[in-house]
Amino acid sequence: MLTPKQEKFIGELLKGKTQREAYKAAYNTSKMAVGTIDQKACRLFKDSKVRARFDELQELIISRDVDDAESIRKMI
Repeated sequence: MLTPKQEKFIGELLKGKTQREAYKAAYNTSKMAVGTIDQKACRLFKDSKVRARFDELQELIISRDVDDAESIRKMI
């Protein structure tokens, strides 16, 4: 099971944001350097549970038509 912040990170990635942008949307990064954000975002995306959930949702989006894909993105 993922944390709400991890789910938010995945949702932002599926909306087309970069890892940096997705991490900033999901976590408080106000006191972090850009390099630190990039490292943490990369590490988070490599986490097996996070990656599995991302792949699961991405496959669901791919298997649906465009309208359904948009509704799935809004759910996240």
